[in-house]
This record gives sequence, structure tokens and C-alpha cells, in this order.
Amino acid sequence: MKKMNLKHQEHRRTMRSLLSPSWLKVMLIVSIVATGCKREQPDLPQQPEQQQSNSKLKSGATISAAAFPLKYSANGRYLVDQNNVPFLLNGDTGWFLFDKISTADYDVYLNNRAAKGFNTINVMAPWNFNVNNFYGEAPFAVQGNISSPLNAWWSRVDLFVSKAAARGMLVNMVPLWLGYKGAEWYIPLPNNSLTVCRNFGRFLGTRYGDDANVMFTIGGDVDPGDRYSRLNEIALGILDNAPGKIISAHPGPGKLATAVYGSATWLNMNSVYTYFPGYGGGYGTHIYAFSKDAYLRSPMKPFIFIEGGYERGSRMNTAFVRRQAYWAILSGATGANYGNSAIWPFTSSWKTAMDDPGAADLKHFYEAFTSRQWHNLVPDFNHTVVTAGYGKFLAGSSNILGDGDDYATTGRSADGKLIMSYIPSTGTGTRTLTVNMTTLTGTSVVAKWLNPTNGVYTTIGTYSNTNTAQNFTSPGNNGESTNDWLLILEASGTNPGTSITIQENTTGFCSTNGTIDNNHAGFTGTGFINTVNAVGAGAAWRINVPAAGSYTLTWRHANGSGANRPGRLLVNGTQAVSSIAFNATTDYATWAEVSTTVNLSAGQNTIRLDATLVTGLSNIDYLKVTGNNPTVLSCTGVTQ
Repeated sequence: MKKMNLKHQEHRRTMRSLLSPSWLKVMLIVSIVATGCKREQPDLPQQPEQQQSNSKLKSGATISAAAFPLKYSANGRYLVDQNNVPFLLNGDTGWFLFDKISTADYDVYLNNRAAKGFNTINVMAPWNFNVNNFYGEAPFAVQGNISSPLNAWWSRVDLFVSKAAARGMLVNMVPLWLGYKGAEWYIPLPNNSLTVCRNFGRFLGTRYGDDANVMFTIGGDVDPGDRYSRLNEIALGILDNAPGKIISAHPGPGKLATAVYGSATWLNMNSVYTYFPGYGGGYGTHIYAFSKDAYLRSPMKPFIFIEGGYERGSRMNTAFVRRQAYWAILSGATGANYGNSAIWPFTSSWKTAMDDPGAADLKHFYEAFTSRQWHNLVPDFNHTVVTAGYGKFLAGSSNILGDGDDYATTGRSADGKLIMSYIPSTGTGTRTLTVNMTTLTGTSVVAKWLNPTNGVYTTIGTYSNTNTAQNFTSPGNNGESTNDWLLILEASGTNPGTSITIQENTTGFCSTNGTIDNNHAGFTGTGFINTVNAVGAGAAWRINVPAAGSYTLTWRHANGSGANRPGRLLVNGTQAVSSIAFNATTDYATWAEVSTTVNLSAGQNTIRLDATLVTGLSNIDYLKVTGNNPTVLSCTGVTQ
């Protein structure tokens, strides 16, 4: 991340005065073993409950959308939760949050980002050695000396972590950000001994070891150089007291974490950090090229796109932030991060910037993948799936703006049931991809375009899988004067099937955490489901299907709240889709349908829809199931 207004010269002048002999004496006097720090009572007006000084304050945690802590899939390619449900990391970048905003604004920020579909927050802890937080509190007793963490500052971090957990969100914490061109913690870090660094890592491990929704990233915006040994001790210290924590690294510009920290035993997740050709400063390699390197690297590690261009940044429009995410996932990443130039430093316009269109576009991206078996996609690096029309794959760095911008990334599931191919924006015209349909299984293939600006699908048609060169021409302008589109090909070996509709008063409807109401017009049965306002509140249905396969679930809903009320889908107790948007309708008497496709096992299936926000679910009129002759079942014995 290039920080243009951090006054590096002033920081360096400050550090020269701090590194005087008298200051070093103070360092030695106040130096303590971090693991022995007692936690004083924090000054947190938003958190009235006070506990003993050696335990963190916890907000009233509720059900998480993911069963944290995360771990790695059996094949080591992606993240899963404790129920082995794939976790697509969809991150927002709030780098300066702990230094810039009040604890009251934690809720403002988290509520907005959760509603936008983000499940991860990236934040520095702390950002700089000479910056205090919103309340004037310092992270350490002596500036630049990490041996003496102060409880008041860190208690606000605790509060944020617990609030994120209550919303089912992961916190990616970067301790001691080194800084762009070595302007921040890069300066005082060498003045801390290896033992002090190890103990600071242990402090972090102790403090956040029980917070299952916390991972760590080491470094920050510059290669560590001779600071490596100290960063290494911090990471090892974390694992001393929090074994099993996910730890990645943030390298210098235009590099993979493994290229810089590859020998580190603690590095268990790789990362990609780059911008685009012509940006300069070493940032000139495309995401897809670095991702290919990360995917094929041995030993294999799952990787994320950790940072790149920011919305509101120079030459970085909404199409740019979209392509970063699509390129990353279709090149094998287990997650991608979004950022906004008004949000990461929390400028005066950060609250309005949270509703910039790029964030909404990333929600469509997230839903497009998580409603499908994204984790089974294998990148089409050799162009055996999309054989023509994919553009230029730029393998290395370039100083030419636009070089390789047209490259279409493609992923095909190993079972041949799914192909997803993203065409990045190159203007407003159409583009044609040539697909080898024999790489798909089944007897027929349904083709769709997804407009990434609004999440609307357009069905192209049904095709045979015998054609080795089927052309698909994109619609062109997507309504934003850009022309990026997502092509989705889904194989089916069954007929389109039949539909069943389950009302709240019919067999197949099991239960709700709420009431059956009839005080708004337009419902089709005797009423509608109105859940209580709580995370995890939902409803359950039970069906039978004669054969395993893909089925479409459709809910008719009304949401007059003015904001999305997303739900997660569980099938037989296991999460199938982490977030389904139930966007606002005109009022509670205006009804709309929301659909998702899910794989069901042959036989009995219990379907449950849970709210992921404290506002509960949208009002639900019915569930419709479409596929290979589903039937309703009695709910006797269903406890979900």
C-alpha cells in the first residue's frame, strides 16, 4: 500500500531524537516480559461489563457464519471452517482503524461491511510507532519499545475482534507494519532485542489465541531485510502461545510472500501483492501471473490476494477492483481483498465511501462463487478449456499501461460440472470466448452471463457438450460503460425437473425462530415467516430427492427494512452457501424471489436458512425447490 501523505521525513526526524542514549536508558528501565503484562481495566464506555485485568472484555458473541477457527482443506488449496465448509476470504481493508476511529464507529463500520458481504477485515495493530489512537492512547508505554503493551489501547482491539466475531467475520491482524519504503515500524524495530520480539509475539498469542476469528500477517509493504530475524521471533512467539494460528506475510511490492519469507517455518499461507503494469515502483505484474506462480509453487500453500489497487485511487475504477477479485479466485486463490482510498486511512469521507459501487460489486462477486463449488475450480493455465479469445497472458512485469489487461481467467471444476470465465473490461464492445465443451460432463450444459455490476444473470441457452469449439459472445456494455462479464457453464445430466412449493402451513415446513404473521399484503399462503432479529434466527424445511445432483432453491421474500438481510444456507447441518442476499424491496408488501443452486444428496435433506446479521431474515413467503422430482417430507425428528 503506497501511503502518500505520511510525512516520512518528519517521522525520521522524530526517530533520531528518540534514539538518543537517554531514550535508550528509558527503554531498558520500562522493558518487561510481554507475557507477564497485567491487563488493567480498560476505559470502554461501549462495554459496561468489567472483568479481571488478565482477561479480555468480550461483547455478547452470537452465532458466526463460519465455524472458526479456519484451517486448510484436505488438498491444501483453500480455507475451510471447522465443519470443512469452504471459506472464500472476501476482505475489506481497514488498515488504520485502530488508530483513527472511535469504538462507537466499530459498529458503523462492521455493520456496513457485513451487509456488503465482506467476511474479513484487514487491520494494522498498531500502524505506526509514534501514533496514538482516537482516544490519545498509545499501544506501548515507551514509543517504539514493544516490550510494554498498554492495556487501554489493546482492549479496544479486543472489543473490535469480539464485535467482528459476533458478525461471523475474520480479523487479519498485521502487528508492527513495517511501512512503505520502511517509514513506520521498520525504523524502531531493530532497537528491540530478539527476546523482546519473541515475548511480544507471545503476548499476541496469549491475548488472541482464544479468538478463533483472528489470523496474523507479518511484515508490511517492504521486504524485511535485516529486520527479518525480529519478525521471525514475533511470528514464532505467536505460535508458542497460539499453535495452529494462520500466519501469512505482506511482502514488498510486486512479490509473493513465499519469495521473501519462504524459509520461515511459521509461514503457512502465501499472499500476492501487486498493482498493474505501468504503475511503477515494482508493482507492474498482473495478479493472474503472480497467482499462477503461487498456485504452482512447491511446497504448495493456499494463497490470497492480499493487496492491490484501491477504489478511488488513480486509474482504479470499479471495473479495476472487480477484476482483481475475479482474476485472483479464477487463478487459484482462496480469497481476495478489496480496498478504498478513503477507507483504509479513514479520511473524513470514509463513511460515505463505504457505499461506493465497487464494494457492492464485490458482493456480487462473492455470491457468484459461494453459490457454486468454487473451491473445486482448477485454473485453465494451459487454455485447454477456453481455447481462443482469452487475450494476452502477461507473464512478467511491464511498464506499459494496459498491457495484459484483456486476459480472461478461467477455472474448471475437477469433476467437469462447472466452468467460470471472467472477461475483464477493455471498453464497451463485445468479446468472444471459444470453449471446448468436451471438458464438461453430463448430457447438456446451461450457459449464463453474470453482469458483475448488478448481479443479474442472463441465460444464453442450453448446449451439448460434444462441440470442441463453442463460441460465446459477451453482451458488451454492462450498463457502466465497461464490458466485463462472467461466463458460467454448468453441466447437468438430469432433466430440468419439477418444482415443489412449501408454504408455512404445509408438509415440509419444519420450524422458525420467530412467528407466522399476516399483517402485510401480498403473501400467497396463510401468512409468512417473520424471524426474530438475531444472528442465527431462521427457518427449516425438509424434502426428499430421488437422485443426487444440482437443485435450485427459491425463496419469495419481502424486506422493507431498506438494507440487505443476508442468510446462510445449511443442508443437513452443513453450510452449503455462506451468504445469500435478501436485498431490500420497496416495502413489506412488495415481494421478490431469490434463488441459489445447491448440490443435494439422494434421499432426505433438511434445508435451513439462517440470518447472518442481528437484523434477522427477510420475511419469507415460501420455499420453492426445483430439480429432479423433489418431494416434501414430514419434519418429525428434525431438530435443526
